[in-house]
Amino acid sequence: MKTNEKNKLRIVEIIEYLMIESDEDHPVSVVMIQDYLKDKDITADRKTIYSDIAVINEYFMSVVTLKKSQNWYYCNDRKFDFSEIQVIVSAIVSAGFIDPKTSDELIEKLYSQTSRYISKEIKGNITIKNPSKHSNRDTLNSIDTIIDAIRKKKQISYQYIKHDINGKLVTKNHKFTPVDLIYNDNYYYCVMAGVREDSIKFYHIRIDRMKNVLISDDQAIAHNYNSNNYVTKHFQMWDGELSWVELLITNDVVDSMMDKFGEKLLIQPVDENHARIHVQVAVSKAFFSWIVTFGDNVKIITKDVKAQFIGYIAEIVNQYRNDEE
Repeated sequence: MKTNEKNKLRIVEIIEYLMIESDEDHPVSVVMIQDYLKDKDITADRKTIYSDIAVINEYFMSVVTLKKSQNWYYCNDRKFDFSEIQVIVSAIVSAGFIDPKTSDELIEKLYSQTSRYISKEIKGNITIKNPSKHSNRDTLNSIDTIIDAIRKKKQISYQYIKHDINGKLVTKNHKFTPVDLIYNDNYYYCVMAGVREDSIKFYHIRIDRMKNVLISDDQAIAHNYNSNNYVTKHFQMWDGELSWVELLITNDVVDSMMDKFGEKLLIQPVDENHARIHVQVAVSKAFFSWIVTFGDNVKIITKDVKAQFIGYIAEIVNQYRNDEE
């Protein structure tokens, strides 16, 4: 490319230089900008740089001028500030549904939105490691396809992948109506609607365990899905029969119950230290495990659910007792 043609790209190069090389703690001088342009075979005198920065400031992005013995400049127009990038990067690193390579690519895109100095500092602050990241690189494409299917009111076909007892990969073909995407416990799930026993049932599948997701020609089945109800009633994205369950709780866990079931949760005081609540939940091992975390601060009152819970605990206890025999 001839020098005159490269000069036409001067403003673009200056913008890129300011974005990468400058921030509040690292302003750049006219001389530094000129040296950078020289490496690109672009020439510019001081007045030209002043004029270009004025144009950039008016039409492209905010550039702060520090007037000293000479002018110094830094980019003050970032899409994300330091804390926002750090939070987003931490979320990407910890997200199990994003494979390691895709994580690195997304993070580099975020780093490009700030200076190299801030990028380096953020890299030094990120210590989160997630060895449970899935290896399926199709996850983001699957999410796009699912969103498109929901918008078009179509069913999707896909292969569900899992490992058998020998660690070998097993796939099974499915077709359902996608109705929602839910991010839960560092994984993305697709909520599906299907017909079972002449009624509409909802299921959820981890998207990183789905491969070859395709939009079907079949129309989506009609459903009455309610996102808020589904998330509240299904613990840790486990399935189970929905039931109304009465719980006896202590004062210590009232906030935790309201966090889970909402601030409109009806709490019926029993005495100074206890209250009763009625909640609709998916009764499952995940629900029982959740109950266990509260120790003696939560007690199941509903008889049939309490019996299931006792059986769940007994199975665990017997497993360890058998080891001792």
